Amino acid sequence: MSSRQLLSHYLIAAAAGSDLELEPWELPNGEWGVTISGEGVEYAGRFLYRSDDRRVAVGIERLGPSRLVGTHSGETLYFLEGRVSCRPVGGEPYTLQAGDFA
Repeated sequence: MSSRQLLSHYLIAAAAGSDLELEPWELPNGEWGVTISGEGVEYAGRFLYRSDDRRVAVGIERLGPSRLVGTHSGETLYFLEGRVSCRPVGGEPYTLQAGDFA
């Protein structure tokens, strides 16, 4: 299978995210430079692909209403649904929502 076919396969699986059974994940508490907090926050996900060297991963995750503090880097995100309000230090606030790629 070519890399293009492989990527297409995982993107189709991610787009059908509501059909995927997600596993409960622990909230990050400083790992990767991010802390997520809130009362009864739902956080779940599933990896669809991981390279042998674990440098490349394709996954889907769901995060309920919460507060995320920190800097996300090294990730590419595509929002299937929902929205997140971002307030970067020294920058203008912005919102990412369904259909946005970051």
